[in-house]
Amino acid sequence: MSTIRNYVQLIGNVGQAPTITQLQNGKKIARFSMATNEPYKTNEGEKWTDCKFQDFGPVPRKMGTSITLLRW
Repeated sequence: MSTIRNYVQLIGNVGQAPTITQLQNGKKIARFSMATNEPYKTNEGEKWTDCKFQDFGPVPRKMGTSITLLRW
């Protein structure tokens, strides 16, 4: 049986520098925000862009390594 893996790729702008916090049990979590743009056309043919802000966290250590690669 093959292994099923979930994969998410978010493309956007980092809102602020990620904050990495170490918990009392030694685990690390990261929090960050991201702005994504969704372009669309109205029924009249006008082009618009909808900007949405998302907050992420706490992010587990496995993903925390990737968080350090974010650029702001």
